[in-house]
Amino acid sequence: MAKKRRHFPLVALVVLASLTIVGCPSSSSSDAYTLSGTLTQPDAIDGRFAYLKLVASDGDSSSPALYWTKSTAFSGGSATYSLGGIEEGAYVGYAFIDDNGNAAGDGTSEPDVGDWATEGQAISISSDMTANIPAEAWNYISPT
Repeated sequence: MAKKRRHFPLVALVVLASLTIVGCPSSSSSDAYTLSGTLTQPDAIDGRFAYLKLVASDGDSSSPALYWTKSTAFSGGSATYSLGGIEEGAYVGYAFIDDNGNAAGDGTSEPDVGDWATEGQAISISSDMTANIPAEAWNYISPT
């Protein structure tokens, strides 16, 4: 299958775009919640990871992460993630698949040429939630 290649600025982070977000009431009386889900991208390299972050609702892809996580390793085109300890509130979510394997490996990681990324997605957290990122939400960052 040919990769869909579109050029995006290097500062663009994979975002939780085109997500199916399903809220589930939390059984906890805590004010901390979990966002989790499955990432699907058939062209992702097995063994690579995705990085996901939440920033302030008025932030952009270069804003510091308030919360971040690294997915499980991709295998057969999918990986899972879980981001816990999130306070109730409004955020913008970003994500990217480090397909070229050169990310810093922490909350400062950003995509570059050779990675898969999505656009930012506004997310309101008031319970534990599931947010899956399907294959069509990812855009390949190709060289200029």
